[in-house]
Amino acid sequence: MASFRYFFSKWILCGGWIWFAVAMAAHAQTVEVQAVNFRTASQLPNTAEQAEAKSKGQTAQPVLGDELKAYLAKPAGPGPFGAVVALHGCGGMSERFKQEMTDRYNAWGYVVLVVDSFANHPVKFACGADRARSRADMRPFDAMGAMQYLAGLPYVDPQRIALLGSSQGSWVALEVASTRKEPIFDNPKNIKAQAVVAYYPDCRSTFDTFDVPVLIMVGDLDDWTPASRCQDMLQRRAGKGAPVELVVYPGARHAFDWIDLQPARRVAGYLMEYNAEAAKLSMDKHREFLKQTIGSK
Repeated sequence: MASFRYFFSKWILCGGWIWFAVAMAAHAQTVEVQAVNFRTASQLPNTAEQAEAKSKGQTAQPVLGDELKAYLAKPAGPGPFGAVVALHGCGGMSERFKQEMTDRYNAWGYVVLVVDSFANHPVKFACGADRARSRADMRPFDAMGAMQYLAGLPYVDPQRIALLGSSQGSWVALEVASTRKEPIFDNPKNIKAQAVVAYYPDCRSTFDTFDVPVLIMVGDLDDWTPASRCQDMLQRRAGKGAPVELVVYPGARHAFDWIDLQPARRVAGYLMEYNAEAAKLSMDKHREFLKQTIGSK
């Protein structure tokens, strides 16, 4: 007991009480989060499917989307507010991800919808597993459906919606924002993101041009989604499409913004580690980016 009192007194003297007060205040300010369901965007038939249906005297119809679970939170007041769709990584949506996304973007003055792409599916982990590939490939329809859902809310400004993703979620966001010759989403009201924030995406895909401004942030020590892939993507773009800003943080690894990753650990064979400096800089950077693209409260 004496040793505990000694430890506690040293903790107080070293400023532990300040940390405790801040933590309790943050907990007290945690926003109200509502579980909601929405339907993912329907998939339009491609050219080949349309031609096949026509040859049979039929008309190809969109494929109805799945019902999906998400978590919604809004700032106080009637709005209309800008909104953020938050997309988790391949490991699924953790309670920490949900809470941090809702707390952060509400504090910044945005409505936020945190999409759980694996909630109503048998797949709970889609990090490179072949059996999970089909679910991952359908996630852009989740993101589009989320934007369509938000655009229908009376307190959301449909012209001020951004997509934010981490790892696989950032790939999803970039897919939705990519310029396409042939539309894939059934989107009668022409809802679209006004900006994309992508944390450590895999830039090996065909992200040559985008329809909206994009901010990509990655660590220079990331061995899962290396910064070099995004640098190569920017070279392929050669200034085409909407502006893309790539920020590479020195000494940072994959998931550098997740405080739980102390010490570093391997996930799916790759090294992940929290980096306080990169996390702080990235928060400031993307907050300013959102102010410039979808406004602020």
